[in-house]
Amino acid sequence: MVANVLYVPATKIANLYFRLNGFLGVECFVLHPQDRNHSQRTDADFYGVRFQYHTELNMEDDAPFKNGRKSPLFVIAEITRGTCKLNGPWTDPANENMQYVLHTIGAFHPVEINAIVQSLSRSGTYPEPGANQERVIQLIAVGKAASKNLEKQFPSLLQIELAGMLNFIYRRFAEYRHQKADHPQWDRFGRALWDEAEKHEQDTFVMKTMKRIL
Repeated sequence: MVANVLYVPATKIANLYFRLNGFLGVECFVLHPQDRNHSQRTDADFYGVRFQYHTELNMEDDAPFKNGRKSPLFVIAEITRGTCKLNGPWTDPANENMQYVLHTIGAFHPVEINAIVQSLSRSGTYPEPGANQERVIQLIAVGKAASKNLEKQFPSLLQIELAGMLNFIYRRFAEYRHQKADHPQWDRFGRALWDEAEKHEQDTFVMKTMKRIL
């Protein structure tokens, strides 16, 4: 790839994907321990929010996010270059990592947080399926391949494969080439993906980039 980028971290692909889908987010958000003498507890690869009135030049967002909404959607994503996964720090309420993130986001009343955490630990969403309410918070697992075990354990968990993200990124670049061509503010990974998309057809772009995922 150009700009001396031989490998592309999976997190960079996912962060660009979420940004192109209208999310305002923070990557690699560190959860600090209450005891200042200890190191970090864990980190969130990405957490962000997509507001219900988001629109940009009539661009059509990817399938999981393009339906109309009545409220903001908060997401917490775990990103890996292998099979999709959710680590124990996120699925065990006793670790209180989810509580930490929700308090930090500041969008929910403290008395709601325990119920939200229980819902996320059971289903991967809040509210849980069957509540006849739209999702407010969604856990997302990103990886090279979806996990059948995760699908059984968390039927409502959203799993997004990296190849699908790359296909979306390519289409967005191609369909809005004029608007996206001027991008000096992008990091070197984003610029390298653009240059590769300019050189190749979609299938080749995805295949070559998947081989370089770090």
